[in-house]
Amino acid sequence: MSGTLNVKSGSGDVSVTAGGDGVDALAGSGDLVLRRVDHGRVKAKTGSGDIAIGVAHGTAAYLDVMTMSGDVRSDLNGADAPGDGEQRVEINVLSGSGDVVLQRA
Repeated sequence: MSGTLNVKSGSGDVSVTAGGDGVDALAGSGDLVLRRVDHGRVKAKTGSGDIAIGVAHGTAAYLDVMTMSGDVRSDLNGADAPGDGEQRVEINVLSGSGDVVLQRA
């Protein structure tokens, strides 16, 4: 899948099955769910909703995650930087009062 998805919601949930080259998602008080991403860049921001992101097996992830009062849980293993040609994704997450879950997809 290619291209960038830009989506905003005031108070509803946002669910994306697969990310393309980029996902830029914002929800004021809803949850954000990105079921599978395997390359590109993800920016996810909520005021009071939870954020869940699935990273494809074999894809390296650069993470920048912050939540003011929620919990962060990651099933991703730490590793060395990916080699040339290996799949990678950059994930930037900000949640005001929601939880953040990062897992393999």
